Amino acid sequence: MNENESEWELEPSNAHPRAAEILTDEFFWDCVDDNSPFGNDNGADILEFYREWREDNKPSDALSFFNDILDNWDVNSSAFEGITDPNELENVYDDFNVHSYDDSIIALAFGQLLFDGEVNDEIRKLTLEAIDRQMAPVCLNYYGEEIHDERKIRLNRMKEIILSL
Repeated sequence: MNENESEWELEPSNAHPRAAEILTDEFFWDCVDDNSPFGNDNGADILEFYREWREDNKPSDALSFFNDILDNWDVNSSAFEGITDPNELENVYDDFNVHSYDDSIIALAFGQLLFDGEVNDEIRKLTLEAIDRQMAPVCLNYYGEEIHDERKIRLNRMKEIILSL
């Protein structure tokens, strides 16, 4: 994998062989589609920051990396951590915190797969919660009704892959 900062691009040839084999859907390689792990601003940032961070750190420490990023971005997840029930989420929903957190943890999981060929167990657990949360109506409505179906399909595909690891 060529990790030269000025030459690296999001494409299967630059990914861990396991990621290239598993991530067969085109949207995983799209860095401008909000419904892909790396297409939203948070996801793109996490991908780049993780790529740089892992040069000097172990993938097993990725949760510390994630928590540091959230602290730097002033993302507070305490109100919704562990909540995936749509009714409960409705009561604590805050679009900035929920979407910043969920977009970031999903990107980190797929970033780990992309670069390391695996996903840390704790990140895997948090990612599955984030995906479930993102399928709640309050989160889907954030993106607009016209993309609900496509977003659900993609979230389900992401969940299927994370569960298979």
